[in-house]
Amino acid sequence: MSKETARPDQPLLDVRGLTTVFGSPPARAVAVDSVSFTIGRAEALGLVGESGSGKTVTALSILRLVADPPGEIVGGEVFFKGRDLLGLDPGEIRAVRGNEISLILQEPATALNPVLTVGAQIAEALSLHKKTARRDARDRAVEFLGRVGIPSPEKIARSWPHQLSGGTIQRAMIAMALICGPDLLIADEPTSALDVTIQAQILDLVGRLRQEEAMSLLLISHDLGVVAGICDRVAVMYAAEIVEEAGKDRLFERPSHPYTVALLRSVPTLSRRQNRLRPIPGSVPRPTAHPAGCRFRPRCPKARPLCAERKPNLEELAPGHRVACFFPDREV
Repeated sequence: MSKETARPDQPLLDVRGLTTVFGSPPARAVAVDSVSFTIGRAEALGLVGESGSGKTVTALSILRLVADPPGEIVGGEVFFKGRDLLGLDPGEIRAVRGNEISLILQEPATALNPVLTVGAQIAEALSLHKKTARRDARDRAVEFLGRVGIPSPEKIARSWPHQLSGGTIQRAMIAMALICGPDLLIADEPTSALDVTIQAQILDLVGRLRQEEAMSLLLISHDLGVVAGICDRVAVMYAAEIVEEAGKDRLFERPSHPYTVALLRSVPTLSRRQNRLRPIPGSVPRPTAHPAGCRFRPRCPKARPLCAERKPNLEELAPGHRVACFFPDREV
């Protein structure tokens, strides 16, 4: 499957200072605050953090799917293959969604139209973006349902969404997301609504198809184990900001931001004595009331007066490793 790609000297996706808010003063909520990251061609980036940290709004902002009102993208640039998506007109951005960039949502059942068959909905993407004839589009829909591991794909294509299990619906959503051959797949908690066995199957499927299609991936998750199994790099998000970013191996072996360290310590492992968890005290601040200085300061065991006076910038600690902390762990 041929793909249009970014020039070799530029990332496929380049997010610069993205800022998204909801509401208006004095109750304005900052959901994404000056977020910057890149994703290279055929690269997988994991975006992790607790619920409420801004991960999903970041994904929706990239595709300009934030409802306005109440939401509004108030700053930043999102370059995809050299074009700023935030500057495209409505027709141009619709041509990108589902075609060059596809999105898999957290709740797949709510993303399907209950009055259309599964096959018709998958074929619609081809008809819309590739102008494929209806019969050919239906045949391709059946082909992709089989490709994502669904038994009897012809039968499933004729089925209604309410007749399918959660795992089958999620596989159908993956088929819909991939049928136009996107350069970038954004997967927002793609397995959170599924049982553990189906989760493993879906994650293995996403990883395998990404490799086969040489496709880039933005995987949004609160599950560090999921990210470790699929992604090349990891960005950690807290209270609307990215606080640490590094290659997967370095981040898991040498986490430097106190929040990243705390996240890793809160994950159960077989090797941890008695499998006792170390929960992070407190909670993510409300987006309408971020604390002054470092936003993790009220929960941080390393906090000092400086942390309340100024907000730390995201700076390079080592090649490819950025941290927003005045007192990071500098072990190398």
